[in-house]
Amino acid sequence: MAETQTAEMLENRVFDEIAIGETASLSHTVTQRDIDLFATASGDVNPAHVDPVYAAGDMFHHVVIHGMWSASLISATLGTKLPGLGTIYLGQDLHFRRPVSIGDTVTATVTVREKKPAKHDITLDCACTNQHGEIVLTGAAYVRAPTEKQRRTRMTLPPVRVGRHDGTQRLLAMADEGTPVVTAVVYPVDELSLSGALAAWHRGLITPVLVGPSARLREVASKLGADLGGLRLVEAATG
Repeated sequence: MAETQTAEMLENRVFDEIAIGETASLSHTVTQRDIDLFATASGDVNPAHVDPVYAAGDMFHHVVIHGMWSASLISATLGTKLPGLGTIYLGQDLHFRRPVSIGDTVTATVTVREKKPAKHDITLDCACTNQHGEIVLTGAAYVRAPTEKQRRTRMTLPPVRVGRHDGTQRLLAMADEGTPVVTAVVYPVDELSLSGALAAWHRGLITPVLVGPSARLREVASKLGADLGGLRLVEAATG
C-alpha cells in the first residue's frame, strides 16, 4: 500500500502569543536557477548578476545574486513563520554587508525586538548569514501582526522551467583556451562589419587580416574611434 504523504501546514503566531526575543529562520542554497528566476521576475538584468564575462571584471570577480533576493528570504520568513499568515508588511530597513554567490547557503533570521499593542505592530531585527556564519545583510522589519489564529495547507507552487541561452558563452569559454586564429575579413567597410572583427580581435578569438581599400577601412575605423595599428591590411580595389 502506498505511503500517504502529509501536507505541510502553515500556522501563524498572533500578536498576543508572540514574545520579545522570539525568532524564526529560513534557509536556502543559491543556484543559477535562483538568479535566472529572480532576474526574470524583477527585470533586473544588471550584468553583475547575469553576465559572467562582465562580472569577472567587476569588484567581486564573479556573478553574485541580487541583494534583494536575500531580502526576499526575510519577507518569506515573516509571511510564513513569524508572525506568519495575516501579517501586514509596513516597512523594512536593509544594510547589505557581503555578496552572495552561487553555492552559498543563506539563512534569514528574524527576532522580535518590540511590540506595540495599540495597533498590534511589531518590530523585528533581521539578519541573513551565509554557511560560514558571516553576515550578508542586516536590518529591521516593521509589521502588523495578525490577531486571529490561522492554519492552512502550504500551497504547492507550479513547476517553472528555466531555459538558458548560454551556448555562445560556452563557445567563447572554449575559444579562450586556444590561440587566436588568423582570419581574413573581406571588405569590412561599414561600421558593423569592422566593429565585429575588431571585437573578436580584442577578445583574443582571431587575428584579423583586413582585406579591402585601406583608405576606406581607416575612415571607418576613425568613425569607430579604433586604431588599426598592428593589423595587416591587404589592399583590394573598390568594388
